[in-house]
Order: sequence, then structure tokens, then C-alpha cells
Amino acid sequence: MLLVSLLAFAALQSNQPDAVTELFVRTTPSTRIESLASAVAPFGRIDCRARMSHDYLVQLKPCVDRESAKRALDRVPGAKVLSPGEEPVDFRSLPSMERKLRHLRQDGQEPDGKAESGADYLESYYWFCRKRAKADGTMDWRYLGDGRVHAMAMPAMHIRQPADGSPLPLASQSWRFVGPTNLTAIDPNAAYFGLGAANGRVNTVAFDPKVSSTIYAGAAHGGLWKSVDSGTTWTWLSHLNVPFLVTHFSVNASAAPQIVATCGSSVVNAGIHIDPFMITEMALNPSSVQGGATSAGSVTLNAKPGDKLGAITVALSSDNPAVTVPATVSVTPHTSTAAFLASSSVVSTQATATLTATLGSSSKSTQLTVTAAGLANFTITPSTVKVSSGSPVTGTVTLGSPAPAGGALIVLSSSLPPLATVPLSVTIPQGQTTANFAVSYASTTTIQANVTITAGYAGQQLTATLTLKP
Repeated sequence: MLLVSLLAFAALQSNQPDAVTELFVRTTPSTRIESLASAVAPFGRIDCRARMSHDYLVQLKPCVDRESAKRALDRVPGAKVLSPGEEPVDFRSLPSMERKLRHLRQDGQEPDGKAESGADYLESYYWFCRKRAKADGTMDWRYLGDGRVHAMAMPAMHIRQPADGSPLPLASQSWRFVGPTNLTAIDPNAAYFGLGAANGRVNTVAFDPKVSSTIYAGAAHGGLWKSVDSGTTWTWLSHLNVPFLVTHFSVNASAAPQIVATCGSSVVNAGIHIDPFMITEMALNPSSVQGGATSAGSVTLNAKPGDKLGAITVALSSDNPAVTVPATVSVTPHTSTAAFLASSSVVSTQATATLTATLGSSSKSTQLTVTAAGLANFTITPSTVKVSSGSPVTGTVTLGSPAPAGGALIVLSSSLPPLATVPLSVTIPQGQTTANFAVSYASTTTIQANVTITAGYAGQQLTATLTLKP
């Protein structure tokens, strides 16, 4: 009796469809997903993770008749159940590629075709992705970049002493293994194994011809690296999804490393253009000041430095001591312009200073004109006097800014020396703005006379009138 029951059960199972079957349903924009879901409910469920555009993967319940489910789904407006040969393949999903391979083999396309749509290409790509897929069988190439960041953050592993006790090569120089530390001969993508059967190597090193602390290194499978602190820290420059092999490069004066990248028997010549920071503009406002005043200056670069690079230091200089500028100015991250002040000294004659900003091999210059302090005012007090009174008369000259070193020599003259006389000159002391002088006049006169007194300085003249009455 038991034997008969087992045979009956086996016969029943042999007449049932596969335990789990799948259907791909292609819809149109007008298809109501609610209608599709209602049609699917008696037979299985929609696997939303496998959705591609308007195609849906339907997972059928065990022992569900595939043809019955197909007829029910075909009745949904705008929906069509795809045949195995029509089913799309999602190259980001291992299950999708497995289904396609299964159908290709069922159609007799064993892995011997050459077309990319054939089983040969798909199986090769499937095995390539299998080592790189996430746990749920999906592909996300961003994980490669995340893995590289993780590898770079791994603690460095010191080289171990050989088991036989022999000394380490160059042990006295304290060599330290810094990576890569996640390479093995078996599976380079599986896990962190430390110092394994395979390691990265540096193929070529070049020094910046103008900045001795800047070093470039080309790795066998790690791309191009750069250090700006004589090799203490390194920045990866090969920002690609897959690192490439660097066998040789050189650094020219424009800081553009020339790369020859190889992979197998292929050789590709390319240039990684690392544009240096350069000064594009130097400006002053105003471009002319009176001695003792300041001018607002600015320096502009061709790009904005980032946080990792930090501030860019620009050197400043002046070729004339009449104008002084700070020794340096810093362009902070995320900005391209830095401001500074140009200070002028008081001068006796007009002066011109050339200001220069320098960064590496680039420089920009501009000029600042410094004018001498001019006469601001000239008065005679009192301006009218009776010659018989003998009252003192005083002249006052005033500069627009403090007198320069050595003082300001003001030249004086009278239009009628017999009636009113003045000194040949008067000096305004250094740092002062005014000076007084005495005006002498005749003790007698028969008529009223107007005498013009003139004060001159740095090519400028002012006049005042003294009226003498009988």
C-alpha cells in the first residue's frame, strides 16, 4: 500500500508545472497597474525589484498553471506576456542574466556564439559581474569607488619579520608597507586579507620641475598619484571607475603629466591636464592717491581652491618705497579673489610705484600714482591795514596733507615789493600741515594800494590780496 501511494504521488508531481515559474509582462503607458495587480493576485505576485521600464516580472505561485496565468494577464488592456525569447535582460541584475541564459540554452544557443546578444557574451559578462555583485544579486558600480575609499582608509600593515629570522631588507631605514592591502591571488574583491600573494607596485616617479615638494607616482594598477608634501601624503588623481596602469609619464613646465596607460597589449597615449593656479588679474582702486592715502587692491586667480588644497598664497611686491604692500595675501578655499591695501607715503614730488603679484610662474602687475601734498589754503590776516597803524600782518599757508620728510618748502613773492615784502620762502615742518610768516609793509603811502602775495608749492600756486590804506 505504501509503495502504491508513493508511485501515485510521484505521478501527480510529474504532471505538475515547475515549482516556481516566472512571466514577463510588457505594458504600455496606458496600462493601469491596478488592473495588472488584480489579474496577478490569484496566480502570484509582481517582483518590483526586477522592473525595467514598462516590463514587469511576475513570480507565479507553486503548482500554478502557466498557460492559465498567461491567458489571464493577456486580457489586461495594454499588457502582453512575453515569450522566453522576448524577455529583456537587466545587465545590473544577476537573476535577470541567469534567466536569459537559461532561455538561450533552452533555445539551443550554447555558449559558442560570437554576438553580444548570444549566450557566449552573456555568460562571460555574468561571471565577471558575479564577483562584483551585492548580496541581493544586483550591480552598483558606485560600490567600486566606495570600496576604494574603504581600502585607502584601512590601517597600514607593517612588513612582518621572515619566519626564518633573517633580517628585513633595508630594515634600518624603517620601511613601512602602506598598500594596497586587499589584493590576493584568489579573489581580489572578496575581503581584506592583508599582505597577500599579490601587491601593487610603483612603475614610475617624477618630480615637479618648479616645485620640489610636488611628486607624481604612476602605479601598475593604481593610476596616477600626487604628493605636495614631499611624499608624506598622497592624493589619487585617476578619478575613473576602473584604475588603469601607468608605465611612464613626465612632468613638464606647465604641470601637465603625460601618461602612457597600458592594459594587456593595448597602449593608449593620453594627457592628464593638471592646470596650475595662475593669477589672471591684479587691480587697484583708485589708481592714483595723494601721498599718505591708501588704495584697495585685489588679486584674482583662474580657479577657486578647494578644502583639501587649502588657501593659495600669493606674493606681493612694490618697486618704489613710496608705496608699501603686504608681503603675501591668501586666496581662501571656494573663492578666487583676495583683497589687500596699498599704503602710500607723503611725497614732495609725484611718484609712481609698480605693484606685482606672483604665484609660481605667473604674475600680474599694476601701477599706483602718488601725488604730492598740494596747497589747500593761503590767507593774509588782516587783509586790510592802515599803514600808519603799524599793525602786524600774518600770512598762513596750509597743505592738504602732512608735509613729507624734510618738510615742505613754500616759495613766497609780492607783486609790489616797495610797499609789501615777504620772505623768499617758508617751510612747513615734516608731519605738519600749516606754517605762518610775517608780511612787512611801508609806513607811508599817499594812495590805497592792493598788493598780491603768492605762495607756490610742487607746481601749484595760491594768491591772497593785502590792501594798504593811507
